[in-house]
Amino acid sequence: MTNTAWLNLNDEPVAGQEILRSDRTFQLWAYSPSHSRLLLRSRAHPPRHPDGRGRAHQTTFEVLFAPVSQVRISASFDGLILRYATVEEAATILSETPDSGSYGDQQVLVLESQGATGHIITGAVGWHDDILSPTRLSFFASIDPDQPGWPRHALGPGYDAGLDMASAQELIEALTTAETGAPIRSKYRTVHVVMTRIAYERRDREPIVGVRPAGAFLTQIDAEDFEARLQPLVAESWIEEVAIAV
Repeated sequence: MTNTAWLNLNDEPVAGQEILRSDRTFQLWAYSPSHSRLLLRSRAHPPRHPDGRGRAHQTTFEVLFAPVSQVRISASFDGLILRYATVEEAATILSETPDSGSYGDQQVLVLESQGATGHIITGAVGWHDDILSPTRLSFFASIDPDQPGWPRHALGPGYDAGLDMASAQELIEALTTAETGAPIRSKYRTVHVVMTRIAYERRDREPIVGVRPAGAFLTQIDAEDFEARLQPLVAESWIEEVAIAV
């Protein structure tokens, strides 16, 4: 069953009120400078690869904070309680935080786990607990039409170290390895697709016009060679670069 919610924290916050409680293990998964978003994740664990407590989880559980102005948390949580800070906690945290007066409607949230506490100053929090498909890196990632047709980053556009292009060896392994599950497709290779537009004149009838792919190639050179052979046979041809998941 899908569990999802999104809370704007300036909507009648109650000091000390609990927002979310889970006994699952969460990790600090991603941070994006774009819109200052921070993501915690509890990964899915099949029975053959249980979590640290020996438990299996079919779903991925994500918690997103946005925008984040200040954060002081652990890298992992063995169980998680998320709540509004009490009046005293908020006063102490804000007194130790530079420029605390610039946070506007943002609230101080406290994260508790195994007796340890941390905090995040943020404007909103949401979570999503469901089965994560293999070509979706996060429930909160959007698709950019100018980028490959699946999210390459857990939080979409943000810091990009240029490390997402799969190597030739990784491509070979993806094509030849039989997977028993559905691995997350986090890398890509570009293929070159030769597109054609065909047009046939027909006596006393409407002409046939259509656009279709004629072939896909791993290298630009091969695509150009094939396109050159097709040009005399079609009304028009061109090459498009398409990113494929690896």
